[in-house]
Amino acid sequence: MSFFGKIRFQSFTQRGVGKYLTYALGEIVLVVIGILLALQVNNWSEARKDRASEQVLLTGLLKEMTDNRDELVKAMAYHRRSKMAAEKISQIYRSDYRTYKGHELDSLFAEVQWCWTFDPRLGVLNSIKTTGKIHVIRNPKIQSFIATFEEVAIDSREEAVTTKSIIITQYMPLVNQYISANVRDKYLGVDVGGSKFPSDYKGLFNDRSAESIIGYIYFWRKDEHEEEESLLAQINKAISVVENEIKN
Repeated sequence: MSFFGKIRFQSFTQRGVGKYLTYALGEIVLVVIGILLALQVNNWSEARKDRASEQVLLTGLLKEMTDNRDELVKAMAYHRRSKMAAEKISQIYRSDYRTYKGHELDSLFAEVQWCWTFDPRLGVLNSIKTTGKIHVIRNPKIQSFIATFEEVAIDSREEAVTTKSIIITQYMPLVNQYISANVRDKYLGVDVGGSKFPSDYKGLFNDRSAESIIGYIYFWRKDEHEEEESLLAQINKAISVVENEIKN
């Protein structure tokens, strides 16, 4: 600036106002260029920080969603076994239970009562939303997933929660009157040595309420399966998009 100041002074004293204005305009242009370059460097530096931050967030999100997918697949496997067992028992109600052995019936009634629920981990996802870092993520598909996943997951659990309530409050107390839980639980991985009470299959298969409750469970399990399949597809799609963003 001192150098340009001398040139400006000399231009004004030696060459007149025109030259002075030319050099003054040149100074302004150079100052503006300097400011723009400084802003550009700052923007570039901030962009680098955002990209580094984005990679950290996406890596954490990918791990969380992969874990959620694995947990959902596990829950779906139990729900599928419960649905199939409920369907089979409903068929037996329409035929003759005496064609089946006791341990076969015990196993089916045990599998119906699986109450595994999917509770997604949302630590990274909620952290991105609450800290306002969602703007760091450039991909709009990932932004949309982060904004909506929790609500979608809650909606998909409604059928599971309803089914769990039916099993705990209605199914298990009713079935316990005819087949002891100590007999059924060994098919769920908990063997307490059986029960001194004999199983009453005849009474159970002549109980209209038991038949209806098992039918309800089958109905809710079917809806639950459709919701979970849709949720699993969304998670898999999000995982694929996040993986591509990390690679790029």
